[in-house]
Amino acid sequence: MKKLILLMLSMSIGQFVLSQIIYTDVTPDDTLVPDYVSDSHLIDFNGDLTPELVIFSSKQDTVITLPVTISGLAISTFGNTEIIAQISTIGNEDVVIADTLSHGYLIDGSSAYLSSATPSVFPGVGLGIKIDIVSLTAGDFIDNGNLFFGVKFELGTNIHYGWVQVKIATDASSGIIYDFAYQSIADSSILAGNVEDGFVSISNGNSEEVVIYAANKKLHVITGKDSGSLVIHNLLGKQLISTTINGNISLDINDLSKGIYLVSFANGTSTITKKVYIE
Repeated sequence: MKKLILLMLSMSIGQFVLSQIIYTDVTPDDTLVPDYVSDSHLIDFNGDLTPELVIFSSKQDTVITLPVTISGLAISTFGNTEIIAQISTIGNEDVVIADTLSHGYLIDGSSAYLSSATPSVFPGVGLGIKIDIVSLTAGDFIDNGNLFFGVKFELGTNIHYGWVQVKIATDASSGIIYDFAYQSIADSSILAGNVEDGFVSISNGNSEEVVIYAANKKLHVITGKDSGSLVIHNLLGKQLISTTINGNISLDINDLSKGIYLVSFANGTSTITKKVYIE
């Protein structure tokens, strides 16, 4: 029942506008697993039913000196869309690999961009690729937690910049797509992970061990001995609660109505944000 409620809510609040940045939350997060039958997820930054790119998983048999199986996750770009990427090698073959971006990375025209039309032994711009026979891998997204890739695309004749947040598992055995956003002002930069001026939807760091969940009209935050600030936003970006906590707490949330909220914990060196459903 809870999953059904989440799905219904995601259909109505999946995309919303914050400042000049248009943000889309992939709810529920989409997991792709490489197989001979490709799985995929379309990214349509402005919701005009003309996607700018597709993230796909694939497994294919080919020959690189010897018969091998290549599997992994990659990006196929449409139109003039390009990804911050570089040409790398796997064995003796060229592959195009997306650059990993941490939160706060400036995405603008100064970076080097490539499209999926760039010649490669593996189709698309790779997020994580593995050759089975020699256990070679390519892509710094692999087993490195939540990271972003940068995108340049056109709306009409105008250039826009955006980001997509993903996580690629060990050996590129699966990938998760979390969310994406773009700067609606043409030719203007965007920071990776930024959904509003001064608000970053997620960041990496030592706080990955923090546990945040809601139950019995209380928000439970387990930080061990870490102290820091706790902030709750609704999905329109409005700050509802801001407080300082010292270790584990159970916060009364009777005043919050049923729905999905973004709960952030920052301990001074890192920040983590969780999507929490409050009944």
